[in-house]
Amino acid sequence: MDKTREKHLEQINKSLEQIDLALWKKPEHDDLEYLQNELEWKLEEIHGEVTVLKDDLEAVHGHIDLEYAFYEMTSKLEMIQDEVKELKDEVADVKSTAHNPAD
Repeated sequence: MDKTREKHLEQINKSLEQIDLALWKKPEHDDLEYLQNELEWKLEEIHGEVTVLKDDLEAVHGHIDLEYAFYEMTSKLEMIQDEVKELKDEVADVKSTAHNPAD
């Protein structure tokens, strides 16, 4: 019986030591509040950075759209330029035929 009692006392002492260590390791309320405030500040900072990145990405996307629009405009202008050149050639042919009715 004494051995059992001694064993229980040892277990109780071990448990008390663990509780004591846990209480010493437990952070203070002020520390937890500081950590929470620091975490909130960091999250706000990350949110700000993500917002900037999102805006930059939208700007890049807009730039890509503009680049494509400029490409389309350039292609259309080149087509128009080719058509104008063909018309000039046709007008030159008509003028040369008008000046040389013998042909």
